[in-house]
Amino acid sequence: GPGSAGVVVRALAGTTPPATTTEGRALTGAALVTDTGLTDGTPVSYSVWAVDTDGTTSASPATTTLTPGPPAPTTLRIAPQTGTTVYAGSRVTVTGRLFQTTGGKAVSGVLVDLLARTGGTTTVRKVVTLRTRPDGLVAYPLTQRVATEYQLRFAGDAFDTAAASPKAVVRVQ
Repeated sequence: GPGSAGVVVRALAGTTPPATTTEGRALTGAALVTDTGLTDGTPVSYSVWAVDTDGTTSASPATTTLTPGPPAPTTLRIAPQTGTTVYAGSRVTVTGRLFQTTGGKAVSGVLVDLLARTGGTTTVRKVVTLRTRPDGLVAYPLTQRVATEYQLRFAGDAFDTAAASPKAVVRVQ
């Protein structure tokens, strides 16, 4: 806020947050602070102090303790609106949903690639990169010209493992 010069962030292994601005490890960053080198299952406690422009540090820090864990396993499903179109040039919407395998929580706001392989070829091409909605869904309308095999792929991130959907074929009669 006004008069703020920033924050001091300190980290300490275990469940007791740092009590002073010199205890533990210093973490730096502008708007985002990243702590690397953490060990799954080992708790780390953090304290954050506000610093005014005159150098005064807040008396009471905000504190939290977090226990990092491995990325959650994910499942990616795919469902074309139909398995067969009546004629070349038909519109087909390919939908999918990304969710954590245990518990079914939607994975939202991440990027998923829609891949396609045209019948009779071995070349897989990326059609588009889509961002999952809050419910983990993606959808993309296509003009179907020839039989095509589709697949969705998520590269994974620090919170969720990579996943690929089964392949789905849309044929043209």
